[in-house]
Amino acid sequence: MLTAILKETAGAALYHTGLLRVAAGWLPSYRGIKVLAWHRVNDDADPIGGMSVSTENFRRQMKYLKEKCDVLTLERAMDLLFSGDALPPDGVVVTFDDGYRDNYENAFPVLKDYGIPATIFLSAEAVEKSSALWFDSVAELVMSRLKDSIDLSGYGLPVLEAGSQQEKSAVLGSILAFLKNSSSFIRREVIGELQKQCCAGAGKAEGKRVMLSRDDIRLMSACGIDFESHGMNHCILSNLTDAEMEYEISESARIIEKMTGRPVRYFAYPNGGARDYDGRAALFLARHGYRAAFTLEKGANSNAARRFAMRRIAVTKGMESNFRGSFSRAIFASELAGVFQAMRVNE
Repeated sequence: MLTAILKETAGAALYHTGLLRVAAGWLPSYRGIKVLAWHRVNDDADPIGGMSVSTENFRRQMKYLKEKCDVLTLERAMDLLFSGDALPPDGVVVTFDDGYRDNYENAFPVLKDYGIPATIFLSAEAVEKSSALWFDSVAELVMSRLKDSIDLSGYGLPVLEAGSQQEKSAVLGSILAFLKNSSSFIRREVIGELQKQCCAGAGKAEGKRVMLSRDDIRLMSACGIDFESHGMNHCILSNLTDAEMEYEISESARIIEKMTGRPVRYFAYPNGGARDYDGRAALFLARHGYRAAFTLEKGANSNAARRFAMRRIAVTKGMESNFRGSFSRAIFASELAGVFQAMRVNE
């Protein structure tokens, strides 16, 4: 793997010499419209996998997209992909997953400043009930309340030692990996056990509101921000029964439509990997009127043949920041072109 310094060096060489345009065609899977996916935009420490970008870096990303790309609404992009018409050479779509309130507080003002349209895929139940997403509850319990160790041996996990913050991060990673591949029932049981052992209350993230409010959604919707479905409870669909999967797909659309007064036509799979959804999802999505669904499998989209498995590129700290943590145009542009993916050095 390249270190951040080597990625910066390689990216800068391609970007500043103009060779990036040539290198951009290396991967066929990166030719077409690129749908980009953010999660959180804030300046707080992120205990879960670097899925947050700083407000300043997000502003620089939007400036780059405005200057260098043709930023499309999701609906316009899908119209082009379904039509078979010529695609813009640098077409991109801006999306967010989950529905965190920092999308309103920090990202929305930047989007307005640059006139950039965006789609937010909402985890409907967390937004409706103003509750933390389950993995954020787990992170808050482990990182803030856990003392020395946790015993989840009843669920096949070893006793996990968690004295230092580094140990807690490792414990958190182990628990989240286990819960992502568990049933909803097991996940609720484990979180309940965590609450008991950590002496926590309801397991909600403390302090200010974490998820978007209905007022936030109405205001952003009136300003052209599009809201679509990310399911109800951020469950991995392939782990669910037919009834559970259909509920995630149908009930989330109903709730979001009630909030916005607009039809829900698009779905983003929680977690988004190739094993996180299956053929049943396409059947249920089509049954409930969805036009397309999106993964987090890297690459661009050149047509709508995979309409229920469209590609997206997750924007993380590792794909946009240099070794100092500052935004790097060279790294960001190279990542969007798929250069590091082609070289199999992406982190």
